[in-house]
Amino acid sequence: MTAVLARIAPQDAGRRAFPISVERLQLVLLWLVGFSGGFVFVEPSPYEFVVTIAAVLFALTGLRVSAAHLPLIVLLIVTTIAYAVGVLPVANLDNTVRWAIVSCFLAVTSLFFALTLVEDTERRLRALLAGYLAAALVASLVAILAWFHAIPDADFFLYLGRAKATFKDPNVFGPFLVLPGLIVIGRLMAQREYSRQHGRIASLAMLLLISSAVLLTYSRGAWGHFAISALLMIALNFITASSNHERLRIAVLAAIGAVVLVVFVAALLSIDAVGELFKERASLVQSYDTGPQGRFGRYLPGFLLMLDHPIGIGPLQFTRYFPEDPHNSFLDAFVAGGWLGGVTHLTLIALTLAFGLRHVFRRTPWQRLTIAVYATFAVEVGESYLIDVQHWRHFYLLIGVLWGLMIAHDRLPRAVATARAALYSPPPSRSVAQPG
Repeated sequence: MTAVLARIAPQDAGRRAFPISVERLQLVLLWLVGFSGGFVFVEPSPYEFVVTIAAVLFALTGLRVSAAHLPLIVLLIVTTIAYAVGVLPVANLDNTVRWAIVSCFLAVTSLFFALTLVEDTERRLRALLAGYLAAALVASLVAILAWFHAIPDADFFLYLGRAKATFKDPNVFGPFLVLPGLIVIGRLMAQREYSRQHGRIASLAMLLLISSAVLLTYSRGAWGHFAISALLMIALNFITASSNHERLRIAVLAAIGAVVLVVFVAALLSIDAVGELFKERASLVQSYDTGPQGRFGRYLPGFLLMLDHPIGIGPLQFTRYFPEDPHNSFLDAFVAGGWLGGVTHLTLIALTLAFGLRHVFRRTPWQRLTIAVYATFAVEVGESYLIDVQHWRHFYLLIGVLWGLMIAHDRLPRAVATARAALYSPPPSRSVAQPG
C-alpha cells in the first residue's frame, strides 16, 4: 500500500509545479467563482467577471486538455454554432444577440470547470463548493430577513411575495439552493469529518436556514427539486455504502432528519402569512399550466412548429407564436438553435446523465460530493422539462463539475484510484464514512 500511495502523483504532480502562492490564488479564485454565482440580479452578473478572471489565470498557469474532454468540447462548439446561426435572422431584434452570447459564454464555463477539476481535484472541488455554500447561506439569510421585512428595501429581494433574494427570479433562486442543501445533508450523514457535536449542530443550522429559504421561494419546482434530489442522494449513499452498519446509520439519520425537517416546516407554516401563500402555491397544477395555450398545452404545438424551422425561429421569438415562453429547456434549444441545437442539447444531457451515473459508483475521495452533484443535476434535468434553465449559471456548473470529476477519476491508474479510495473506506472492524 505504501508503495502505491507514493505513486499517487498524477494529479498531485501538477500541483507541485507551481509556487504555493499560485496554488492558493487558484483556490481562492475557485471559491470566489462559487460565491459569485449567488448574486445574479443583473446581467452581466459578478459571476461572469470572476469566471473570466479565473479562466485567464488558470490558462496562464496551465490547463490540460485530454482526449476525454473532446466529446464535451465538440458538443459545446456545435451548440455555439447552432445558436450563432439561429440568431442571425433576428439579430436586429432586442436582446437576441445578448441571449446568444450569454448562452455561449455559459457553455464555455462548463468546459472551464471540466478542465480545472482534472488536476488537484479534491482541493479545487472543495474550494469551489465551499464558495457556493457560502453564497447560498448569505442569499438564504437575505431571503428570510427580506420576507419578514427585517431589512431595509426588503421588497427588492421579493417577487410578488416570494423570496428571490439576490436573484432575479425565485424560480432560479430555489434550485440554486439545492446543491448546498445536499452538501450539508451529506455532512450530517458523514461519520468522520463532521462527527463532533458542534459540527453537526452547525450543519443542522445551515440546513434549516437553506430549507427555510427554499420554502419561502414558493416555487413548486424548487420544492420538488430539493425533496427528490435529497431522496436520490440518500438512496445512492445507501447503495454505495461499504458496510451494512453504515447503511443502517444512513437510514436512521435520514429518518431523524426527515422528522426534524417536517416539524420545522410545520412550525413555519403555522405562521399565518407563510401558510396562506403556501396553500395557494402548493397546488400541483396552476391555472396557467393547463389549457391549449397553457404551459403543458403548448409543448406539442411548439415542437411541431420546430419541424418547419430547421435553424429555429431565433432566441426569445417563441412568444411570436404563443402567449408565453416555452418554459421547457429542450424545446427552447430547438427554438433558439434549430434542429442542430436541440439535438446537441439532448445529447449533452444524455451523456452527462449516463456517464455521471456510472461514476457515482466508483470509489474516490470525492465520491460523496459526486453523488450530491449528480443527484442535483439529474433532478434539475427533469425540472428543465417544466422551466427554461438555459441561463442558470449553476446548471452549467453542475455539467462541468461532473465532467471534470469523471475525467479526473479515469486518468488515475486503477491501482492508484483503489488506494485513494481505501483511505476513505472503513476498516473491516468498523464503519467509517467517506468525506462529503
